[in-house]
Amino acid sequence: RKLISIPYGIDMEGKLLSIDFENSNFATFVCGAARCGKSNLLHVLLTGIIKNIHPDDVELWLVDFKMTEFSRYINHLPPHVRYIILDESPELVYDIIDKLTDIMAERQNLFKGKWLKLDDVPKEQYMPAILVMIDEFSVMARIMADSLVSGKDNYRIKLQMLLSKGAALGLHFIFASQGFADETAGLTSRSKKQIQQRIAMQIEYNEIKETLDLKSATDEDRKMMEEIQVHHALLKTPINDRGGHLLLAKVLHIS
Repeated sequence: RKLISIPYGIDMEGKLLSIDFENSNFATFVCGAARCGKSNLLHVLLTGIIKNIHPDDVELWLVDFKMTEFSRYINHLPPHVRYIILDESPELVYDIIDKLTDIMAERQNLFKGKWLKLDDVPKEQYMPAILVMIDEFSVMARIMADSLVSGKDNYRIKLQMLLSKGAALGLHFIFASQGFADETAGLTSRSKKQIQQRIAMQIEYNEIKETLDLKSATDEDRKMMEEIQVHHALLKTPINDRGGHLLLAKVLHIS
């Protein structure tokens, strides 16, 4: 049930790079301008999960507010996919969060007194990890920010609860958007802290710095951020021997 070692790119020496979506990386944010290769990265991650993980072990929820990217999986539906959601209505957003909240509550009751995390659940019991991948998250964020004005429950807090408690119960999230600073109104400050894995693609320097939560940058890091090309991605890593924080990868492409 572990979402680990998913190939996504190569480094500047041609070495294959992989990414995990477990433990503190259960929630990921991908940021990049239009036409930077962001959607291609999402397809590469999906393909890696479908290829490497058995459909009994992971359930994919694909939410596409552009209504273009994930429709290609409909005609040849991988068995891993539970939902493909191509809509941008507020009610749909509320339904997604309510459904996930119900699943979280159900799993909490099942875990009570028996298990602490999904790893502890016996393999004989069907309980897949759930990965929710949301393209153009800014649409969802705006709807959640407006939920109280619309007389609904506070869906920003509901999502915060999913991010705070869901990791141990097998919930994973990948949010993708064209910006971080101005397009995450649906996330509370606590929710943003839960999204510890950040990936920045081609976009202006300040937006990359905000996405990656960089307090400072070496000259080398700044150069990488300012000169990043289409279909390349930056990830924040532990500080290296040159005092830099960033790993530059060329994203794989699947025709």
